[in-house]
Amino acid sequence: RVSRSVVAEVLAALRKGNYIEMNKGKLISINRLPSEY
Repeated sequence: RVSRSVVAEVLAALRKGNYIEMNKGKLISINRLPSEY
């Protein structure tokens, strides 16, 4: 099982790298994900 904190860390890293776009906690778009994820 994956904890909420781990999910939050992964989403934060993806946002920081401009791999995903979120607005008010909702996923808006996914840009090419890195192979590590």
